[in-house]
Amino acid sequence: MKIDLKGITRIVFLVGKYAIKIPNFRYEHGHFLQGCYANWSERNFCKSFKNATYEENMYEWVAPSYFCSWFGLIQIQARCEPYLDDLTTIQKKFYKPLCGTDFKRTNFGLLKGKLVCLDYAE
Repeated sequence: MKIDLKGITRIVFLVGKYAIKIPNFRYEHGHFLQGCYANWSERNFCKSFKNATYEENMYEWVAPSYFCSWFGLIQIQARCEPYLDDLTTIQKKFYKPLCGTDFKRTNFGLLKGKLVCLDYAE
């Protein structure tokens, strides 16, 4: 198991093929609430768009969320391989609707060889 304590709003535990995200309680109350909302938001995105059939559906370009508890206290997401490159200008433009302008390498990963966003739908 690996623990990533770098996030301002969430702490991530990497266990097997899962990433378990919890709100970060180490900083201030506002960051904790943002972590809860981010967990809920990612799960809601996946539930809403998983079976959508229109062309602009971005579901296939995110790491899927499998579960989120009440109030966003725990979210379970697919674990991805680290993405070691910086995003190109074209990739940034493509992923902007999902992650705004937060293009850190740690927000992206490879899932079954495909680049996906790990921190999205905020």
